[in-house]
Amino acid sequence: MTASAPPPFATTFGARLRQVMLERGRSVNWLAANTRVTRRWICRLRAGSAKSGPSPYVVDQLAAALGCSPSWLLFGEMRPSPAGTPDSQVVVEDLGSTNGTAVNGQIIDRTNLNVGDH
Repeated sequence: MTASAPPPFATTFGARLRQVMLERGRSVNWLAANTRVTRRWICRLRAGSAKSGPSPYVVDQLAAALGCSPSWLLFGEMRPSPAGTPDSQVVVEDLGSTNGTAVNGQIIDRTNLNVGDH
């Protein structure tokens, strides 16, 4: 395993993002061009250096472009499907800065998104 390869079980949002990008053969530039997410923000999320977690909109954009589940990107639940295979529907909803995020109706605290050091 090379130094830049993600661990076999990615434990953070950034590690899962790096892993699925590597598996799909997608670059940061490709991802930025195929989403409404800036290259700089993608790099920060991948590195775990973002001061806050990704918004539900960003998670949905990244998951759709990479063909994986938003739930897997956020929490490591449900292994990402092979490229071109549709995932089951996962609804991510922003409940406002004081209320957190809901995934499939379950309220999730933003502080538990596990996106790296804050």
